[in-house]
Amino acid sequence: MSKSLYFSIISYVVLMVLAATGSAYSYFGMDHIFPAVLGLVVLFVLSILLIRYLNKTNRRLAYFIDSIRNNDTSVQFPGDIRNKPVMDLYNSLKILNDLIRKVKIESSYNEQLLKTLIEYSSTGFITIDENGDFEVLNHHARRYLGVEYTSNLTRLKQEDARLYHIFETIGPGENRIHRVQREDQFYQLSISAAEIKYYNKKFKVISMQDISRELDEQEIESWHKLFRVITHEIMNSIAPITSLSNTLTRLYQKNGHKKQPGEVSEKNIEDTINGLKVIDDMGNGLMNFVQNYRQLNKIPKPNRVKINLQPWLENLKTFTGEIIRDKDIQLQITMDNNCKTIYGDEKLLNQVMLNLVMNSVDALEGREEKKIAIKVNLGSDGKTVITTSDNGKGLTDEDLERVFVPFFTTKDNGNGIGLSLAKQILKLHGGVISMRSKPDKGTQVMITI
Repeated sequence: MSKSLYFSIISYVVLMVLAATGSAYSYFGMDHIFPAVLGLVVLFVLSILLIRYLNKTNRRLAYFIDSIRNNDTSVQFPGDIRNKPVMDLYNSLKILNDLIRKVKIESSYNEQLLKTLIEYSSTGFITIDENGDFEVLNHHARRYLGVEYTSNLTRLKQEDARLYHIFETIGPGENRIHRVQREDQFYQLSISAAEIKYYNKKFKVISMQDISRELDEQEIESWHKLFRVITHEIMNSIAPITSLSNTLTRLYQKNGHKKQPGEVSEKNIEDTINGLKVIDDMGNGLMNFVQNYRQLNKIPKPNRVKINLQPWLENLKTFTGEIIRDKDIQLQITMDNNCKTIYGDEKLLNQVMLNLVMNSVDALEGREEKKIAIKVNLGSDGKTVITTSDNGKGLTDEDLERVFVPFFTTKDNGNGIGLSLAKQILKLHGGVISMRSKPDKGTQVMITI
């Protein structure tokens, strides 16, 4: 089509040059006026034909572009044009128009499919522009917001001020938990955010997932684990006390009747004193167990300050230095240059880190080469990750599932609240703790804060 168009234009230009040259030659070279005038007439006619040709092509192109701009793909092109270049142009525009129509139909279908998927998704989706206007608000989002229709974020401020604050302040990659009640239904919402740019406009994309069922299942499972441990600990203390009290009772009975003072021997009195001491020890152990349980529920609210990581970890090394040297353990601390500070309660976080290091020290008992490594780096979400590793005896998969359950311990002299306490402290800081371990390979504990 382009070649034909160029050829037609060049042909017109060549004829116009020839007409102009012949007219000039006839007038100046041969002094003939009539041929010169005829040449000018031909030149004039050719100029008009060229202008009409170009205008016709331009008008058709402009008409086609305007139709596309107005989303009108129903434009028709004549099919009985004798001019081959113009006919080639029309055929090319027709092919392009058919292609645009096909793309438009497919795009419309995909858009409708995407809208349907979003509308009926079990996740609530909202997109908010820079002015607070909602671009997308699907069925579950309206249910969680408690409104059937709203066009701007400010409406939410009247309905749920806290949820409005979350939408205003949540940043890309962040996650918040918020509990709402809509009519008779409670929702525990996990709220996440992302940010996109479209046509020079910024949009905040918010997803809301109801995790009530998952949390309920986890809570029930946690309670079951806790009850099993508490039952085990209490029974371990109560059973000997009950057995011993029955034994002591029999020392002062004969044939079902109370012995007289003269019938009580010195050995009976000595056994009673020893038995009461055992009962006292068991009772104190049970009291200590209850005291540890109360400790889990009395963690103070964190007083957050800016903590410089380098001196903080060096202090930790100093605190544990004597134990580390006595046990012949190598302690290595490495830090990413991008990790300088964290915000938290230094006393509470010291308690967490000391517990982790002491756990590693206990796990290294009996190993030939003893190593503990503390590594600080930046996570993919921008948060600080502190990893404590050792090459100790490790844990089985069964024990690994229970290490954060209160009062569960693999130590002979442990109380089983260290890791539970650490988890509670990190939760108050908005952080998380996780563990990986393999028997005879070692253990890794990751803190994200």
